[in-house]
Amino acid sequence: MENFRKVALALILLILTLGIVVSVNLAIMLDYREPYLNSYLASILDKEELLKKSTSPKIILVGGSNVAFGLDSRLISEKTGLPVVNAGIQGGLGIHFIMNSIKDNVEPGDILILSPEYHILLDSFKNAEILTDLLILYPQGFSSISTLKEVWEINKVLPAIHTDIVRNNLEIQLTHAPTPTPSLLNEKVYFRAAFDPETGDITTNTSDIAIPYTQTYQMEQSVPNPDLYANIRFLNEYASQMKAKGAQVYFLFPAIITIEDEETQIKLQKLNEILAQDLDMPLLNSWDEAQYPSVMIFDTAYHLNSQGREIHTLKLINEICGANSDLDCEQ
Repeated sequence: MENFRKVALALILLILTLGIVVSVNLAIMLDYREPYLNSYLASILDKEELLKKSTSPKIILVGGSNVAFGLDSRLISEKTGLPVVNAGIQGGLGIHFIMNSIKDNVEPGDILILSPEYHILLDSFKNAEILTDLLILYPQGFSSISTLKEVWEINKVLPAIHTDIVRNNLEIQLTHAPTPTPSLLNEKVYFRAAFDPETGDITTNTSDIAIPYTQTYQMEQSVPNPDLYANIRFLNEYASQMKAKGAQVYFLFPAIITIEDEETQIKLQKLNEILAQDLDMPLLNSWDEAQYPSVMIFDTAYHLNSQGREIHTLKLINEICGANSDLDCEQ
């Protein structure tokens, strides 16, 4: 018992130390964040305000960029009669942060539609650079971090990111160098103002930007695997907390390019079966119903263009209206 207490105390001290180191570094970098406040990730500042000011009951769309690109909140609101907030930004932020970042703004009567991408559902947290970049813009987001792994990974990448940010800012100040010309995608899509301030959707008509996407999608992770079951436990606990607040929770398979790889098809079918059996929330669709041909894909396997977004949205409306008798859906 004494050894257990010592180990527990050591872990607590480690977590506190890492947390303090991360917090201090983030606080220092706040002085250098100004050039990045129009970045794509900075949209979380607007989405949080949108969640706070939206009246309940409301529908909250939760996931990575497949949600940001793939759903039309105005159309959902028109058909369901409820305000809709699209909280989707980037899957690389990790499933824990994505879910935790909206839970303080969930109110009784709200409807949560969870649609995480496959790579964050099947893996543990890995992409600390993206989350760290976001925390520099949104330091209050540190409260949404719930695992030691997240803190540890952030702590590992912070020094390099800190150095890069300070160096870049000094170069701009000392040389008066102009801001680099943004690429077509960064100029039209991947920046803060590309999001609708009233819904959180990406508003760019992506069907008008000709970027033929022809890559195939192959799932690298095995199904099942330990990370999947850990994430299912997390989602079930999360759903329980949201239901205790009076909210309803649903799962939506993410929009993705048509799967042609046979091994990936088998994995996704197995994943579908596991989620149907183990998730403590209704599934609004199946994996194969969320596939879209390449003509409806924008620039990644998970990003629908405007044409695909409309179809994916209409499918969701049909499913949520059928699953929820409380909704007075417009036919």
